[in-house]
Amino acid sequence: MKDFRDPKVFWYAPGKYWVMVVALPNDHKIRFYKSPNLKAWDLLSEFGPAGATGGQWECPDLFPLPVEGKAGEKKWMLSVNINPGGLQGGSADQYFVGEFDGTHFTNANAPNVTLWADYGADFYASTSFSDIPAKDGRRIWIGWLSNWIYANDEPTSPWRGLQSFPRVLSLRDTPDGLRLVQKPVAEIEKLRQRPLELRNVTIEEANRKLADFHGQSYEIELNGTADVQVLKDPDHETVVSTNGTIHIDRTDSGNVAFHKGFAAVHRSVPARDARLRIFVDRSVIDVFGNNGATVMTERVFPPESATGLQLSGPPSNRISLTIWKMASAWK
Repeated sequence: MKDFRDPKVFWYAPGKYWVMVVALPNDHKIRFYKSPNLKAWDLLSEFGPAGATGGQWECPDLFPLPVEGKAGEKKWMLSVNINPGGLQGGSADQYFVGEFDGTHFTNANAPNVTLWADYGADFYASTSFSDIPAKDGRRIWIGWLSNWIYANDEPTSPWRGLQSFPRVLSLRDTPDGLRLVQKPVAEIEKLRQRPLELRNVTIEEANRKLADFHGQSYEIELNGTADVQVLKDPDHETVVSTNGTIHIDRTDSGNVAFHKGFAAVHRSVPARDARLRIFVDRSVIDVFGNNGATVMTERVFPPESATGLQLSGPPSNRISLTIWKMASAWK
């Protein structure tokens, strides 16, 4: 078989054997194997096709996750990346929730239901860390921040591409069933510097306070309805909005001409509340909404002059926000 790839291996304690999850990309299937010694492998079962099948299936991962608010309850999540055929075009990360009995993965949703891990254009090839100490208890993953539509054309040198910061995963019971929740690892808060806090102010008042703000790496917590213009100069801006849906507009974000598929406005599912946690880091915008249930990740390529921050919307709208500039993670 020409395409048989991206194995992910973990120890399945109830059966006392290793399990390998591997993709059959063109068949839109995931195979499960077991081994007592990591040398001899026996086929257990197959899963698929299901969900999105508009491109090759890649980079599978399988792990249990806790269900929020239900002590001791866990369900299994199967992550399957796909390219092309993603929500915003090109590559994307879909997932399935269900049960794994050591042999078969059983999908809790109908085969035609597609669940997306990220509603932006630039979160792909996710993988989780195995064997985090039991006393920690977190399931943490990272993803590759790009999209195969334009990955080979990104205007960066001498390197191209980067990884996301780590996210902690859980499941939340919703009217539609169990859905993935992602939150930044708590360790990222160690990078926060002294905050700028604005409470119950109009957008007009907030902009007066932000007139002297300049930065390329910062975190925003926003409560209220507004368009947040980040990495802004007189000619460029990336806009994060909560107008019905959470959406990111990068049509004027900087260098958008390197590929015809880059400049776009991308939207999520409807936003159930107006609270956002936004991370800006030079060429990456991460937006966490609906308390982690809606996540959007986008690349942008602004000029060095784009360091401003501004809000827009009805001038009388009242909002609250806290902004932290973020120190470098590199020592």
